[in-house]
Amino acid sequence: MPQQETKKRRSMFARKNTRRPPRQAAKGSDGAPAATGRMDLPFLILTILLTVMGLVMLFSASFPSANYETGDPAYYLKRQGLFALLGLAASITAQFFAAKASTGFAADLRQAVFDHIQGFSFTELDTLGAD
Repeated sequence: MPQQETKKRRSMFARKNTRRPPRQAAKGSDGAPAATGRMDLPFLILTILLTVMGLVMLFSASFPSANYETGDPAYYLKRQGLFALLGLAASITAQFFAAKASTGFAADLRQAVFDHIQGFSFTELDTLGAD
């Protein structure tokens, strides 16, 4: 009877296989790995909030001057709002192409490191400590 309890206890504390299968990289339309990931939403919201706050401050500071010089109290607000939208579009475009470029570079770098390591002799692997 005590042997059965010991076996039961061992199986209860036995290490489970928690290893996950490797993830498959997403492929783009050209067959290359696609840039995946989520947008940093809190950072985007903070950026938009700070831009809007800056536009409000600009409007309150330039209202009398714009009204006197151009006759349009929101002249500077409209100009700066246009530049803010152009900047947002440019930053999203730059982020997209930067992600594409870095994904391709990382794949090439991984392949180059793998090829370099595969060229090591067994003696070199033993000195480096690879198991």
